Amino acid sequence: MKKIGFVLLLAVSAVFTLFAAPENWFTDYDIAAKRAAREKLPMLVLFTGSDWCPGCIALGQRTLATFEFKEFAKKNLIAVYLDSPRNPPLTAAQRSQLAAAAEKLQPGPYVPTTVIVSPEGKVLARIVGYKSARDYIAAIKEAIKK
Repeated sequence: MKKIGFVLLLAVSAVFTLFAAPENWFTDYDIAAKRAAREKLPMLVLFTGSDWCPGCIALGQRTLATFEFKEFAKKNLIAVYLDSPRNPPLTAAQRSQLAAAAEKLQPGPYVPTTVIVSPEGKVLARIVGYKSARDYIAAIKEAIKK
């Protein structure tokens, strides 16, 4: 019985780890915006459905997890991960925070949607859907040049 409980605990932990925000990403838009302004770096704000959206899952596994993207983001961006998972459901506070960020940035009805925001808070571009790491980075660089 203890063995089953331990295996179940590992499985649940793996699911939560799988859908957690990527390493070094903010999950609070307001805190990230202050950091972006202070460091004079643009923000990448990702609206995602990490456990139910096939494009979001692919973006997470095939793009955000790559060494190429991680190095680019670390040097050039303040990254914000705003997730709408089905399991576990968001708390009321998390839903409120997500709604406030969505109201400011107007990501649209589709996920994954990435909003590139200037250090001053101006929306520079929206990237909708899955892209390979190379194409995603190119789209972000193009937005930042504007």
